[in-house]
Amino acid sequence: MTDQNELISFAAEEIRVPEQTQAPWRVLVVDDDGEVHQATRYALEGRLLLGRSINLIHAYSAAEAEELLRQMPDIAVVLLDVVMESDDSGLCLIDLIRDQLNYRCLRIILRTGQPGTAPESTLVARYDIHDYMLKTDVSHERLVTSLTTAVRTYQQLANMALMERQLASAVRAVDRCLDLHQPETFAQFYCQQLKSIYQLSPLMAVFWLPGAVESARIVAADESHQAWLGQALSSLSAEADLIEYVQEAMQSGCVNHTDCLLLGSAQHRLLVLLSDDNIADHVLAESWQVFHSLMGVCFKHVC
Repeated sequence: MTDQNELISFAAEEIRVPEQTQAPWRVLVVDDDGEVHQATRYALEGRLLLGRSINLIHAYSAAEAEELLRQMPDIAVVLLDVVMESDDSGLCLIDLIRDQLNYRCLRIILRTGQPGTAPESTLVARYDIHDYMLKTDVSHERLVTSLTTAVRTYQQLANMALMERQLASAVRAVDRCLDLHQPETFAQFYCQQLKSIYQLSPLMAVFWLPGAVESARIVAADESHQAWLGQALSSLSAEADLIEYVQEAMQSGCVNHTDCLLLGSAQHRLLVLLSDDNIADHVLAESWQVFHSLMGVCFKHVC
């Protein structure tokens, strides 16, 4: 078991990239031809991309597509016609997606029935697009293959962007930790960061002295359990199962307790019990390792 005098964290192999609760991929079809929408629906009906279903969203003009894009920032791929209201409607929509909406992760697959209007070499050089297709040449399998690589790239880019945001938040959290000097204020701040950065749901935080489980007291709690604050863990007589579970996690260093986090210094311990069953299902490994390590250092500074 890991030395409890050191920060206790997850091994890298225990943390996996979250799969966003297996929500369907949102794919926006933008074309002024109803038959294209029908053919796309037929080609993708019942298909899975990387183990997830497809939620097709339909727009019949660039203006309608813009409205949908503003409402749904989590669209993964746009299947985009070039010529609609005007000869360059699709290209103008690309500029809006990249420059105004700043959707950098979203992938764009251009489909055109008039290749002379928009030559492939020119478009690939000028615009950030994932693929270019002639409507007359696109088979069902070609469409599925292109979409599969597009959503894979979208997922990778989205995870990278999320990791950057989380790391930036972790660095800001460290700066704020320098002003904390009590275990209670640190625990409350730590729980706030878990919620705001990783959308985890802390139930409570318990502070105790190594080798003295009886000293454990509750120093942070969610809104539904504010009455627990300041109480000894053992005093929650109505929560016998919860007390037993937390004490087991304390004594084992959170081994086999995938909903618990543990920070340690030479003289003190802090355990956070989460409402989430398995932390690994909710975090990105790279940013989590950095965040948890930094919070461990901050805890030693405070305590």
